[in-house]
Amino acid sequence: NESKRHGARVMSRVSLVTGGAQRLGREICLGLAGRGDTVVIHYKGSDKAAARTRDDCLAAGAAAAFILQADLADTAQRTGLVEAVLRLTGELHLIVNNASMFEYDNAHNFEPARFEQHLQTNYTAPVELTMALHRHYLEQHSQAASTRSGHVVTLLDQKLENLNIDYLSYTLAKLSSGASIRYLAQCCAPYLRVNAIGPGVTLVSGDMTPAEFDPLVLKGHDAF
Repeated sequence: NESKRHGARVMSRVSLVTGGAQRLGREICLGLAGRGDTVVIHYKGSDKAAARTRDDCLAAGAAAAFILQADLADTAQRTGLVEAVLRLTGELHLIVNNASMFEYDNAHNFEPARFEQHLQTNYTAPVELTMALHRHYLEQHSQAASTRSGHVVTLLDQKLENLNIDYLSYTLAKLSSGASIRYLAQCCAPYLRVNAIGPGVTLVSGDMTPAEFDPLVLKGHDAF
């Protein structure tokens, strides 16, 4: 199925999932594949995991599956991501902003450089990808090439509704991203629908142990 992995333009819905190689991003990719989407799996450094997810998406029913590498903290790399998808597939209908930087810090060991990296990946990248997709649809409508609208879904975090003092830079970046969603939805209408979801506690993360994870699930840190 090389043609499915690396083939030319496709006609199914095309979905880009950032950070799609592993964990929740992988599950999102597989879910979209099961709906028959063409799935574009973005990854930063997990090339083997990305290749496995691509193959599993094809097995799950994806019309086609591709992998694209980019560091979302790097301006030049992230700004070319939407164009790279369009070159591969000819279209892009959905972006799932799933990728996140998640490194521990707090007010006692705060470092501006680390904070900036979190902002670039968790806030700036979703905004810039949203605006790149908006630009694509604006051009399509102006040329009467399409009357469709695109979709953006950004993954936030239940932590925004259950604040604590851990992961300061991560949390500040996610708070910024969350605050942008309604405004971006207003600015990008009618060409894009922009939404966000904040999953509840889903997977063991950071330095959390299974013993710490299970009570949180039972307690019910719900999505919002």
